[in-house]
Amino acid sequence: MATTSTTATTTTVITTTTMAQPTVADVYATNCAACHGAELEGGVGPELGPGGHALGHPDAELVAIITNGKNTMPAFADKLTEQQIVDLVAFIKEADDSS
Repeated sequence: MATTSTTATTTTVITTTTMAQPTVADVYATNCAACHGAELEGGVGPELGPGGHALGHPDAELVAIITNGKNTMPAFADKLTEQQIVDLVAFIKEADDSS
């Protein structure tokens, strides 16, 4: 009498999904536009676009304001990465440069 042996093989497939990082425009739209306007034109918060409020501030001061908040501006240190904040400052300053 012959004996038959069966071996079961289990294969595990791991799939990872890499989501695209939001652009700085996405970060602005999500976190800033409600107060500063979709086109940086101002609203509840001051105008940030060409000739706006941000032009008179050095980059480091804007980073500190976004990070820690100031007056009615909320802090974003717990919502945005340091890089996102630096990128937002550049985004705002570039809008002024493009005027």
